[in-house]
Amino acid sequence: MWFHRKGNMMQSIAFDCGTSAVRAALFCHNPKDLSEKPYVLDVITVPFVPATYMNARQLKQRTQASIRQIIKKIPSSFQPQNSILGLSSPFYVSKTVQVTHQRQQPSKVITEKEFHNFIDETQHAFEKDAKKQITDGEISTFTSLPQKTHINGYQVEDPVGMTGKTVETSFYFEATTHEILDTIKEFFIYHYPHTTFHVSSVAIANFQALRAAYSNDLEFLVIDIGGEVTEITLSMEGILEQMTSLPMGHMLLLRETASLLNVSLTDASFMINRYTEHTLESKKEEKIKPLILEFEDMWRKKLLIVLTAFTERYNIPPRVFFTGTGVLPFHKHICSEDMFRALFYTKNLSIEIITPDILSHRFGKHPFRGTSDFGLAALTLLGAESVV
Repeated sequence: MWFHRKGNMMQSIAFDCGTSAVRAALFCHNPKDLSEKPYVLDVITVPFVPATYMNARQLKQRTQASIRQIIKKIPSSFQPQNSILGLSSPFYVSKTVQVTHQRQQPSKVITEKEFHNFIDETQHAFEKDAKKQITDGEISTFTSLPQKTHINGYQVEDPVGMTGKTVETSFYFEATTHEILDTIKEFFIYHYPHTTFHVSSVAIANFQALRAAYSNDLEFLVIDIGGEVTEITLSMEGILEQMTSLPMGHMLLLRETASLLNVSLTDASFMINRYTEHTLESKKEEKIKPLILEFEDMWRKKLLIVLTAFTERYNIPPRVFFTGTGVLPFHKHICSEDMFRALFYTKNLSIEIITPDILSHRFGKHPFRGTSDFGLAALTLLGAESVV
């Protein structure tokens, strides 16, 4: 009956464009009353067919094809007015940029126009750097998240109306190319020409959802393990300070397992799952155990490189969240407390696997399941609560 609900309810859709699948959530929400919780009507998942290799062009093609399949599964009675497109790191670049501005007339108050000029200058610095990484198209910046502002060395909440000589602005930006956005939107816009599109990263959605869920603890590390990449997001004092992507996900293990045992990637996935459940036959377990141990060691070393770089600028918080498609039981071994101790300098280390269950109280109802749906649940809340 929710497909036909009248009144102030708005039909919307959220897409999580990952590296192992595209997921979509059809939901209803009341944009005029945010206290009314959104209802998720359905979750549609189209997994990518496992491949021995996937480059950026193939990922884009598979994302297009999956969105096309999702559209075919949407009931004709569902006509989304708003859509939120959640991108994973292969589709965008991100960076926190700090720029120092020397004001010519420090005794005059900072106006909104002047502060917006500061923001534009900071964004220009980001886009200039981003063009060095994105060389195949015109850049489109879709996230401009204020971090911190200092006037004469003192942090302020809002610089407008204040005076000072030196203004330091810090913003977190995300950008992609117009071509990528147009490619992903193309099929959806054709069927729903009146929908309004918003773009976000899954990392931002996860950050916003966790910041709301753990409002008393605003410092955490999120490790989101996908099919082809792992995204590591650092939150300090309620601010998304940094996101770093590792080009290494659970598909690497599946490919190596398939090659070792001379089986398909689908069969390799089945065996890995049975291994983690301790139900794989002993002969096959003996064969793949050394490979899994090697994978764990390699993944651990690459993660430590990222975290060590973080420690050069930040005191890493002792709360670590794992989520994503690739969160399997043995990842607890990859990131044991002993591994982190040298970096965190604390005995109160908390390592948790997060699922949509921690967000359940913010929905009227939802069918989200497991860690693979956490990013989609976070994107749905982002769209429903109009914070994009």
